[in-house]
Amino acid sequence: MKKIVYFLGLFTISIIIPSSAQTLRFTQETIRIEIRPDSYRLDGRYVFENEGPTPVRRSIFYPFSQTGMPPESVSVDDEDMHRQIPFSQSELGLSLTISVPSYTTKGIRVKFVQRAPQHRLEYILTTTGDWGRPLDRARFFVWIPNSCKLLQLSLDPDKIIEDTAGKTYCVIRENFMPRHNLILTWQRSVP
Repeated sequence: MKKIVYFLGLFTISIIIPSSAQTLRFTQETIRIEIRPDSYRLDGRYVFENEGPTPVRRSIFYPFSQTGMPPESVSVDDEDMHRQIPFSQSELGLSLTISVPSYTTKGIRVKFVQRAPQHRLEYILTTTGDWGRPLDRARFFVWIPNSCKLLQLSLDPDKIIEDTAGKTYCVIRENFMPRHNLILTWQRSVP
């Protein structure tokens, strides 16, 4: 029997795992979102843990937020091996394969820029429940320039850091089983 597991936001990662051999856990995510007037840049780090005695190799589909515009640039890196992960890209997202050795973790980093003409993005969090366990740690850093105004951040920030160019909203969660998605809306500031 196969089970499809979804997670992440702005996009969803789908992993097909035989339910009898599910030793792969999604344990952490660190998301950095840089808002621009009509787009955003996302830098996501995802940590997987293989709790079993055999290496795990999984195909992943990584959909993009459907803003009507394809991403301007995409990169996928295996942080542990210090190399790019090959992927194929369509209008809907990426297809890639990850390999996690037994009893270890693997860090994967995905970066892209995507237009957001409606000044809105939704990062899907609720599908973390499909993993059957909360994330050990989730961290979200949303930077917005002074030329824009944040209208909505659906998770309460733990800290706001101001600099001369803008503000960073920091959301840190431990043992995180989200009940709703991360939604951001913004507008250009009036001079």
